Amino acid sequence: SVRVTPIITPPNNRGHDTDGVVASCKAAYDGIADWIGIDDRNWSHGAPVRLPAKAPGRVVVEIEAVNNG
Repeated sequence: SVRVTPIITPPNNRGHDTDGVVASCKAAYDGIADWIGIDDRNWSHGAPVRLPAKAPGRVVVEIEAVNNG
């Protein structure tokens, strides 16, 4: 299986809600699941990493193979 960790760089210093950003990643997670062929129900999720603000902002999804046994 895999562990996914969102790395968030907000576009500015306004109060961007980390939980909201993570929730908005669902469509990206679905696309990644299709691409790698592993259903996202079987993923584990790392804690979101929030970097200092820098325009235009971005979210990078780190994907790590996890050995379950």
